[in-house]
Amino acid sequence: MWRDSRFRWASGILFVLLSASVVVGWRHYAEAHALHQKAQAEERSRWLNKGEMDPHPAMHFGFYAYQPQLSLSAVDDGIAPYVGSYTLLEAHQQTLFQDKPAESEAPIRRVSEITAATCLQMLAPLLIALLGFSSFVGEREQGTLHHLLSLGVSKKDLVIGKALGIGAPLAVVLIPIAIIGSLGILLNSSGVRVDTAERLFFMSLAYALYFLTFLAVTLSVSIAARSSRQALLALLLFWFTTCLMAPPVLLELAGRLYPTPPGFQFVADIAKEKRERFFIHYAEREIEIERELLLKYNVTSKADLPVNPEGLLLLEEQQINDDIYNKAFHRLFSSYRKQTLCYQVGGLFSPMIAAQSLSLGLAGTDIAAQEHFSEAARRYRSVMETTLNEDQAYNLTPGQRGRELWEKIPPFRYTPPTARWALNNYLASVVILIVWLLAALLALRLATIRLEA
Repeated sequence: MWRDSRFRWASGILFVLLSASVVVGWRHYAEAHALHQKAQAEERSRWLNKGEMDPHPAMHFGFYAYQPQLSLSAVDDGIAPYVGSYTLLEAHQQTLFQDKPAESEAPIRRVSEITAATCLQMLAPLLIALLGFSSFVGEREQGTLHHLLSLGVSKKDLVIGKALGIGAPLAVVLIPIAIIGSLGILLNSSGVRVDTAERLFFMSLAYALYFLTFLAVTLSVSIAARSSRQALLALLLFWFTTCLMAPPVLLELAGRLYPTPPGFQFVADIAKEKRERFFIHYAEREIEIERELLLKYNVTSKADLPVNPEGLLLLEEQQINDDIYNKAFHRLFSSYRKQTLCYQVGGLFSPMIAAQSLSLGLAGTDIAAQEHFSEAARRYRSVMETTLNEDQAYNLTPGQRGRELWEKIPPFRYTPPTARWALNNYLASVVILIVWLLAALLALRLATIRLEA
């Protein structure tokens, strides 16, 4: 294999690309993580030191919540460049995520950008095909397969030997990078290292199954093909179909089956529902609440009430707003979940889709991780608004509020979900990847039985 110039050139290119992509990915993650940590700390300081003001304008002052990235995003950045990295928590509304990194990049960079996950999902299978297409058909064309079989070597041992002859050199390229990269990620992980180790283990296992599938397919084709040219053409066609064509086609299909509204339409629908349910009767409702309170406490003046009607109105409005926004975001993420499941099922047509889904899920750069953070941010926003509105409703102390009230709202702390949680979201991909491997091994077994010189 070493004497084969194809292996030296192809493995050398893969080694360089993988090494460079890991280094660049880690540098990008480290910079983004440090920036988010600094921004979140400064945001907390800005909230506490904004001075004195009324509680409700303080909520309008707002608070930015930043989504932290897991260290494995250095390997697979998933959808992270195409979704916002922070959200503004403010009064009356829940905003979509802002600051998509891809928006500030040149279009050509989006086309040329390559990650470690891209190398493993697309280039490694291509290298397996290039190294193994002539394993058996080449021996047959040279007349050496007849001599091998005549020595009494079993077909099974011969296939295992060929598999090791391809897999071992590839492992020499991939394993050192995997070990060095894993140690770097574990030693510099910002989260729970046990969880990071679990994510690394499951991700490595997923890629190992993926590579074994391609190796079994390659050997099966090499046994069945009549010529080296035919074997190479068949494997390149399989790689092109499953790695290049299938993912975008199935993404488009999932989007058409379970469409999501454009951003402006999503916001417009929420605004319409808010007008219909509350704001169109805002003034009337304020008068009703005041009248009800006067009767309840048997007083004749608003000044004699033990509560503030405006604060109670804000609390009532908050409940309606939270209900509207929670349902709207639930519908939105429900569509995303259906698209994700549809895409996972599409892995039946491509082992790469199954491996890709597991990779970005374990890296924490998928839509499920985005939804998890979005829900945490919405809960924190609800705590903020409730605290401020209750102070305005029940605290009748005259004057504006200061740091004492702002500190009643705890710091925003987000705990990412565990590796097991991420894996549960992609059980379909796990099953499909195993099915692909079993099918490929079965095909290799059948081809081995029919192996002839």
